[in-house]
Amino acid sequence: MDSARAAAALETGGGVGIGRGPVTGRLPSCLRRQQARFGRSYRECAALADGSTVWLRRLRRGDSSLVVQVFERLSPEARYQRFFAHKRTLSPADLQALTDCDGDNHLAIVALAKVAGAEQGIGVARFVRLRDDPFTAEIALAVVDAHQRKGIGRLLLRRLTEAASERGLRQLLCFVLPENVPMTALVRQLAPEAKQDLSESHGAAFSTLVFRVPLRSQASA
Repeated sequence: MDSARAAAALETGGGVGIGRGPVTGRLPSCLRRQQARFGRSYRECAALADGSTVWLRRLRRGDSSLVVQVFERLSPEARYQRFFAHKRTLSPADLQALTDCDGDNHLAIVALAKVAGAEQGIGVARFVRLRDDPFTAEIALAVVDAHQRKGIGRLLLRRLTEAASERGLRQLLCFVLPENVPMTALVRQLAPEAKQDLSESHGAAFSTLVFRVPLRSQASA
């Protein structure tokens, strides 16, 4: 299994989770958007409603420690909502898959807080382009419990949507557990036009809700 497909398998659930494998090929160059804002050097500082500050940047291949920081600070309930499974640890293969982002088919944005002068991972949002539809991607989001309800998830999803639009994506799919009311409300707030469907792709043990979130093109934005 290649790393991008493994990431998709890991991202099956959560705040928002990825459920199917990504496309492995790139779009023709004539169909790609100019990646001016969310390139390799993208970095952003944002003030939150509570007066605190968060930094955003693209996740890199050497950022395994940041992914671990986010995972270890998720509650058992948040981990289940995130991965659709009771996952206790991340294996080396998991970490390789989650950090192997090519910036086109698989892109992740990490939220950072400064603690004692060091940057600490507090949230991650990502998309993985679908194998059978290069204009559609599935997204995943996780914010550590202590930093929820501050607007970080909303900010991450907004920036992820903008980065996806830069790369020619036209639609995002968000898989959300029915009991995850806050995440459902967040998706609804960001995309009131999203269509909600019942998904059976994760088996009969539980159901998921699928939100198809249309993207505006850069030309019409």
